[in-house]
Amino acid sequence: MINLIGVGVKLNNWGITGITSIALISSFLIVGGATSAVVFQDTEDLESYANNVINDALDEISTYLKIEEVIGKYYTTNGERTVEKIVIFVKQYIPNAVNVSDLTIKLQNKNDVMILGHSGFTSKIDSGPLFEQEIWENTKNSFSVIVNIDNDRSLLDNNIMNKDTCYIAIRLPEQFYMGKNDEIKVSIIPYKGIISSAIIQTPSIHISNVIVFGDA
Repeated sequence: MINLIGVGVKLNNWGITGITSIALISSFLIVGGATSAVVFQDTEDLESYANNVINDALDEISTYLKIEEVIGKYYTTNGERTVEKIVIFVKQYIPNAVNVSDLTIKLQNKNDVMILGHSGFTSKIDSGPLFEQEIWENTKNSFSVIVNIDNDRSLLDNNIMNKDTCYIAIRLPEQFYMGKNDEIKVSIIPYKGIISSAIIQTPSIHISNVIVFGDA
């Protein structure tokens, strides 16, 4: 029965190994810069160059949003049962100020690619069902943010993610509805920095209305 479900979330390799690579490159630059400074004492730009590269590497890391979980909701439209809404639970790899208004979401299946911007709506999760929050009414051909933890209200008031956790809410465009054995690649693209991605797949059989991608 478990094998029939076949649900999966697969993080992209860059999201896992890229951060380690950046750290290693930065270390090599620091060591290499110090060594070169002895040999090339008249190279004034060496330290500045190394600092710029390291700062860029830190920017890459600090804007990375880690995908913790993807959940979908089935609806029946025209007699066909499909996943029409998904939420992506994200948290920051390193706490830093990230403006969610600068993010874009890329959806890709075997037939199409679509880029979604922020709807401009961010709300605190209430006591009601996650997929029936009021914010969904304003989430069409865009993504909205449902806040889980925001102690300083930076996310709610200014769209600034700073040590917060939230759900990225996406009402899938019709061409991305997920029936049986369908697959979508979802990517979170920051203004600058590392892109985090997940591949979500629907099974051939799924009884409940809610699906947690990646669960066996």
